[in-house]
Amino acid sequence: MRKVTATWFAALALLPGSAEALEEPQPYFGHLVPAAHAFALTAGPDGNVWFAGPRVGGSTLTIGKVTPSGEVTEYPRPSSAHAYSITTGPDGHLWFVEWGRGAIGRITPDGDATSFQLPNPKSRPTAITTGPDGNVWFTEGAASRIGRITPSGEITEFALPPGRHPGAIVAGADRNLWFTEHAADRIGRITTSGRITEFLIPGPEVEPVDIAAGPDGNLWFAQEEAAKIGRITPRGAITQFGVPIPDGTQAIVSGPEGKLWFAAGDLVGAISTSGAISWPACLLRYCRESPAALGVGPEGALWVGTGYQTCKSLCGGGTAIGLTLRPGGIGRYELPPVKLGLGPRATPIRKGATSLLLACGLPGGCRGQLRVTRPEWPHGHRRDRVLGKAFYSLSQGKARRVSVPLLHKALEEIREWPQEAGDYPYFVDADAGPQRAAEARRGAIILAFAGRSG
Repeated sequence: MRKVTATWFAALALLPGSAEALEEPQPYFGHLVPAAHAFALTAGPDGNVWFAGPRVGGSTLTIGKVTPSGEVTEYPRPSSAHAYSITTGPDGHLWFVEWGRGAIGRITPDGDATSFQLPNPKSRPTAITTGPDGNVWFTEGAASRIGRITPSGEITEFALPPGRHPGAIVAGADRNLWFTEHAADRIGRITTSGRITEFLIPGPEVEPVDIAAGPDGNLWFAQEEAAKIGRITPRGAITQFGVPIPDGTQAIVSGPEGKLWFAAGDLVGAISTSGAISWPACLLRYCRESPAALGVGPEGALWVGTGYQTCKSLCGGGTAIGLTLRPGGIGRYELPPVKLGLGPRATPIRKGATSLLLACGLPGGCRGQLRVTRPEWPHGHRRDRVLGKAFYSLSQGKARRVSVPLLHKALEEIREWPQEAGDYPYFVDADAGPQRAAEARRGAIILAFAGRSG
C-alpha cells in the first residue's frame, strides 16, 4: 500500500476586469499518485470515493480511494491492462473487474483484496454493478456473457447471442439489470433469474457504451457513434435526444440536480429527465479524448477522473466558465465562483441565432447585454464590429443559455467563411450590473450553421 496526500486547489475567484489579467484558470483538480489514472469511480461505504484504473504502461491495475480532504491511498494489483468499472457491493466491500486476468476482484475498505477467476480467462470482464438480489453482476465483453457473483464468490454466467460484446451494466428501478451491447446497437435487460431481453436502438450504427439508472425510473445511455443521449423505459420504449456536438457521447451517470451527467468530447454536459441539454462547463478543450470517468461521491457531488489526459484546458480564462484538469486528475466537479461567467461554446446557428451560456454571481442578479463581434483593423486600428446582441436578466446563482440573433449580413458572412480547424474569427462579451459592475469576454469561438462542426 502507498499513501500520498494530494493537494486540492482552490477554485478561481474572479474579479471585474480580470479577463485580460488571467489568461488561464487556476487548477482545481488534484493529482492521483504518480502514474495512476482513474478510469472508474464509485462512492465507497467508508465515505470516500474509490477509483480503479491502470498505471502507466498497463502492467498493473490500481485500486484506490480519495478522502474528502484529498488524501489518496492506492492498492496496486498484479493485473494486466485496464479496469473499467468498480462498485460498492452489498457486503460493504468494493468489487471491480480485472480485465486482463479474466477475473472479478474484491477489496475491503482497509485494502485486503481477493480475486475470483472466471471460467474463461479471456472473457474480458468489462463492467460491474450491485444487483437488487444481494449479488454483484458484471459483463464479459469478449465472451458475450452476463455474469453474477455472490458475496462468497460463487459465479454463474448467462450467455448472449455471439458477438454482442456487452459493456456497461446497471441495476434498474424495475429490479432488473440493464446493459449496453456495443457491437449490436442494442440495450439488454436481464432478470435476476437470468431471463434476457434485447431492444434494438433505432437508426444507424450508434454503439451504446454506458448506461445509468435515472431518477425518473428509466434507463439512460450514451452512444459513442451518435451525438445523442438515449432513454429506454422499463418496457423497452426508446427515445433519443440530440446533443449539439459533432461526435458521440461517452460516460453517463445519474447525478446532482436530478439530472443525467455525461461526457462528450471535451465537455461535461447534463440532460434533464424531460430531455433538456445544458453545458455547465468546458473540459479539456483541444484534447481528443473525453474525461475517462464520471461518478457521484458519498456527499452527492459529481466527480470526474481525467484518465490518461496530458493536456490542459484552454477554456476558463478570464471570466469564462471552465476548469483545468491535470493528467491523472480526480476531484469534485464544481464551477469556479464568478461574478459573471460566459460559457465555453456558441451553439450552432439555427433560425438565424446562436446562444451562449451565462452564469451570474452578483448579489442582486445580473442584467446586461451579450454581444457577438468580429474584429476589424481599419487604418491599422482595431474595431469590434457587432454581429448580433441580446439583452438578458439572471438572478444570482443561476445559469442559462441566452439566444443572440445575428444580423442578416453577418449570417451571409459566416456561411461563406471556411469552417476549418484553427479558424476562430469571432468573439463574445457580456456586461452586467449597475455601471457594468462585471464583464466577461471570450475570444476564439467558432460560429457554425446547424449540421456543421463547431
